[in-house]
Amino acid sequence: MRKRISASKQREYDLRHALSPSEQLKWDRKQAAKKTADAYRRRREQLRKRHERDHALMAAVHTIEDTYGSIQQAPAGSPEVTAVRLIVDAQPAPAKPVVTREMAMYYRTYKAIGDQKRATKALGIGIQTLRNAIVAVEENGGLGK
Repeated sequence: MRKRISASKQREYDLRHALSPSEQLKWDRKQAAKKTADAYRRRREQLRKRHERDHALMAAVHTIEDTYGSIQQAPAGSPEVTAVRLIVDAQPAPAKPVVTREMAMYYRTYKAIGDQKRATKALGIGIQTLRNAIVAVEENGGLGK
């Protein structure tokens, strides 16, 4: 178990072992180079995966076109269309926006005040956030107490 040291002793230790300005600059450059290299590797990997996915997608689309003549003529439940959906990870869009607790509170406050601008000031939020909440609640048919 390590012995705890006081904050003043820790500061003193940090001052004694601090890097000189030139060493600090060298260290910062080295860290920046590592960060850039990691970002490059991550981006290259993303592009490689996208490239592979695009090839698989085009192969699936060509299979559909060869089998059915065009994508529009392919039946929705066919295995080829299902394969394309799996490659693209197509999720059906939700029919109605989800209303969160915050949105419900924003909507109640807006209804109580009656003015969007004053409600945003009272809530401390942006006008677009309030408008999104209003649209979401009204598209879902109100709060339904």
